[in-house]
Amino acid sequence: MREIILGLKDQLSFLPEIHFFERIKNFSFENLLIVGMGGSHLAGDLLKTFFPEKKIFLHENYDLPLWFKKDFKKTLIVLSSYSGNTKEVLSALDEVLKLKLKSIVVSANGLLLEKAEKFKLPYLKLPSGLQPRFALGYSFVAFLKILKEEKFLKKMRKLLSFFEIEKLEKEGKKLAESLKNKIPLIYASQRFLSLAYIWKIQFNETAKIPAFFNFFPELNHNEMTGFDINDKTKFLSEKFYFIFLKAQEDDHRIKKRMDVLKEIFKIKNFSVKIIEFPLREEILEVFSFISLAQWTSFYLSLFYKTNPLEVPVVEEFKKRLKE
Repeated sequence: MREIILGLKDQLSFLPEIHFFERIKNFSFENLLIVGMGGSHLAGDLLKTFFPEKKIFLHENYDLPLWFKKDFKKTLIVLSSYSGNTKEVLSALDEVLKLKLKSIVVSANGLLLEKAEKFKLPYLKLPSGLQPRFALGYSFVAFLKILKEEKFLKKMRKLLSFFEIEKLEKEGKKLAESLKNKIPLIYASQRFLSLAYIWKIQFNETAKIPAFFNFFPELNHNEMTGFDINDKTKFLSEKFYFIFLKAQEDDHRIKKRMDVLKEIFKIKNFSVKIIEFPLREEILEVFSFISLAQWTSFYLSLFYKTNPLEVPVVEEFKKRLKE
């Protein structure tokens, strides 16, 4: 498991190849629509974080979103499923073929790759053998390749020598100690909401514990009032541990909201931790947040004696669904 977490750096050095690239080589698109579920769409969330100015949309459902035909004509659809057998994504592929839309497949195995070969659809094959959430680096590089963000890729690879995953292990182990017998509630700014979601997913799938997320400033208008405790509601909130992810590029007003809310929660005797990395480069900062989430959830899995790699409830659900 440690090797998998340490492997994130190598994943970000991945050199993907687009098969049947000539099918979309000259296709100029305004929108990028990423269809994916679970860990297979996390790289899409990150794309939106790094490129907020681009028209990047996520679809986490069956088929395709209910768009006008004219919108699909200027859209490249990314069909992302690490296993290659995700039912929702396969249903979207059926729609793509039916409507003759421009698409590209990102996968490591399965029916998705088989169909891409059969219908000569452009595709990127990822290295296999991981849980989707732990293949985030591979997927992210593949998505950057699709977006033709060669400058970003070049810069990211240059920065990898400064990415100190090993040092983050100690911090993750320490944070896991604080989180024992607690329910994590992760907050970030709206700009960096993808990071809060990735933390939640790591806690859910790796540590097998409930975890929740939200974003500033919206939560200041509703969710935080759920912790305005009295003697009768105190027991409902005692298990929560609040984690605020404070990014360097966050608006100064958002940073102030984090600090003020921490003060209020501390008065109420809640456990609160603000996590920030004083790094100049946003790429290193973002992946430091992600690596810390992986280490923390891993050490929590050791505490709870859960298997960090298996997802038995998901497998049982699929079996009962019989799709």
